[in-house]
Amino acid sequence: MRISDDDNGRKKVRGGNNNNRVQSHPQKTKPKKPNTVFIKKELEHPTVNSSTVGDGQYVDIDKLKLLEEGKKIAEQRQAEGMVAKQDAIPDLKPPLVAIQPVDTQRLMDSLRKKVTTQTRIDGKTLLSASDLEICLKGSPMEGLGEQILASAKKYNIDPLFMIAVSGTESGMGKNPAHGTKYNVTGLRRAKGGYQQHDSIATSMDVFANTIDRLYVKKHKNTTDKISKGGFNGSSFWRNRTIQYWNECQRKILESYTQNAHFSLKM
Repeated sequence: MRISDDDNGRKKVRGGNNNNRVQSHPQKTKPKKPNTVFIKKELEHPTVNSSTVGDGQYVDIDKLKLLEEGKKIAEQRQAEGMVAKQDAIPDLKPPLVAIQPVDTQRLMDSLRKKVTTQTRIDGKTLLSASDLEICLKGSPMEGLGEQILASAKKYNIDPLFMIAVSGTESGMGKNPAHGTKYNVTGLRRAKGGYQQHDSIATSMDVFANTIDRLYVKKHKNTTDKISKGGFNGSSFWRNRTIQYWNECQRKILESYTQNAHFSLKM
């Protein structure tokens, strides 16, 4: 048997029963990778208030990094002549990425932080009235989210602290101070006895004013300092208030995570 090259450069076998048989080797082709597909799934988010989430711009750092990485790999593949231009984009599959407005993401980050007796009770809030309603639902204070938020912003007091104190003092309006109908925060008169208010909204507004005037402006801006500064020195009061505060944060955070906008990249 003799092997020689034919005119096309293929191996030709001569001799024996396999005379003039041509051996050819099929060319291996690299399978094409599927194109990257972007799918956006939007779920209803009734708690997001456009007035509290800034300009509504979305930030997706993972997506930007993904595109930059894909572009670099594509350029490298084309330069090396590995694949055709239309097949140069790699099939990258990052995990599920939540896309939230900037202020909403900041709010969610703050809600994840556990409240302690040393947490400040003053400062600008990113919460909306609908967020507060999640905490107030099912109580006599339900529907007062807007009024409470307005008082909180007016006196620069955290609205969740205000709601937490009302929870400790009256079960969020279920048991107003003794001898009163609307005193839900336990404020007392200078001469003794509990203050009388004409509504729960007024009670919360007066409370925010009192905390700002008698405590925060005197550098007593934590639950611990307010308690030991004369409001209520009981450790039970401090712990119970913190418990209500953390519970409110948990409920609000759950509403955001369950109704978030997601971008799924496959």
